[in-house]
Amino acid sequence: MSSNSESGESEIEGTPAQKNDGEPRDPRMLIAKWIYSSRQDRPGGSDTRLFGEPAWDIILDIYIHQAKGRSTSITAACIGSHAPATTALRYIDLLCELDWVEKIPDDNDRRRSLLALTASAKDQMDSYLDRVLEGLVRMAPELLQHLRSNSTGALEQNS
Repeated sequence: MSSNSESGESEIEGTPAQKNDGEPRDPRMLIAKWIYSSRQDRPGGSDTRLFGEPAWDIILDIYIHQAKGRSTSITAACIGSHAPATTALRYIDLLCELDWVEKIPDDNDRRRSLLALTASAKDQMDSYLDRVLEGLVRMAPELLQHLRSNSTGALEQNS
């Protein structure tokens, strides 16, 4: 995922195995990117009436940007939430109220604010992503064995 700070656009990048853009490949960030992008890949994932979680998308979006050393504008967070702007703004206010996100004045443009996870939120996300990674590591041998033994498995189709 990347943000174009001039336009405020947020876009999903390819998976880490597909993309070699020189960005850091921190395991937590990779998992956060996968969670964020896979949410849109689900059947019906683009229909926010079924799977809309603007607060979670905003948190993941900001987490990924921070892991890359990038800032997140309010406009970019709204786009990254996959929700209407007014809905996203309500969730941003709620995340600020609940001490997940803080608004920081933009040094380059005093008319706007940037968003960052609070230290507590960053710690909670790190802990969550560590648990996800530990679960994936525990599952990996069994999943790989299953995929290799299945002649029509996804592993062979993607090789």
